[in-house]
Amino acid sequence: MTEATVCLLFVKLALRVVPFRRLATYLGGHGQASPTEVDNATRDCARLVGRALRVARRRLPFQSRCLVMAIAALLMMKRRRLDSTLYFGVATGDGDELQAHAWVTVGDVMVTGGAGRHGHVVVGQFANRTPGRNSDGRGESP
Repeated sequence: MTEATVCLLFVKLALRVVPFRRLATYLGGHGQASPTEVDNATRDCARLVGRALRVARRRLPFQSRCLVMAIAALLMMKRRRLDSTLYFGVATGDGDELQAHAWVTVGDVMVTGGAGRHGHVVVGQFANRTPGRNSDGRGESP
């Protein structure tokens, strides 16, 4: 959970002081997606990361909204050399105002933001693809 706390603090600060176009260069391949099939160990790891971020978020003195959570999850997935995808979506809310949302997946696992993504249309995505992994996201290449 310490890692999750540090990642949330780092991302919160980075979003305040670094222009998003600069941050975007570290998010992965724009317009790409990571593999949708992953092994059980990868699924379990992704679920643990999501849980750690949710616990850490509750213990911080500031709110960590979906964008902070999603980028922190992506960083934690990169550290574990796991392929992941960060999605940005929009939906129309009350009075036709746009509502934005961000979420991260690893294979078929929603790491962060899964509950709020319904009704949102994907307008952008970044894939974190780990070099040396098979196209299905499992293990090292032969």
